Amino acid sequence: MDNLPMDAMLTQIWQMVSPYVGGAWAALQRIFAETPTPLLIGIVVGLLLARVLRGVLIVAGLAAVVFVAVRVFGIAVPGLG
Repeated sequence: MDNLPMDAMLTQIWQMVSPYVGGAWAALQRIFAETPTPLLIGIVVGLLLARVLRGVLIVAGLAAVVFVAVRVFGIAVPGLG
């Protein structure tokens, strides 16, 4: 495959990948066609909650890093001791 021109290489890659892409697309279409609306709403709400949780964890992680840095370097910050 290293000696092939770019278009032949892309053709071979597409031939290897296309059955999986087509199958995944068909599965997604089946899910959205057969799934009741409350489940789809639950999936959307779950994705939104995951984003919120990720944001909270990032803020908590940054706060922990600042707290450790203050303790290690001995910087006097009011409220942190």
